[in-house]
Amino acid sequence: MAADIFITYARKDGERVLPWVQQLQAAGVSTWMDIGGLDGALRWGQEIVAAVEGCQLLLLMVSPASITSDHVLREVSLAVDARKPIFPLLLEPVATDRQES
Repeated sequence: MAADIFITYARKDGERVLPWVQQLQAAGVSTWMDIGGLDGALRWGQEIVAAVEGCQLLLLMVSPASITSDHVLREVSLAVDARKPIFPLLLEPVATDRQES
């Protein structure tokens, strides 16, 4: 059964992400994240794709580490391709190189 929410985050932020996940689970929301969500017998990439395609929403844990993570970028791209809603949760402010015009 697919989880309601796919959690994408940078490994470095794991300790800050877990309390959020635990609160969601305590409220009865099913979550999927790579810790405990991956079956070692299956290919990692296939499981990620299936989990993103099966979720109702992608929760993007935003931090300086996550916005530079190739894995997070791939997971967000999968969610965009699958037309999944993406909810960003700001763990800490991030600087952007984008200049206002």
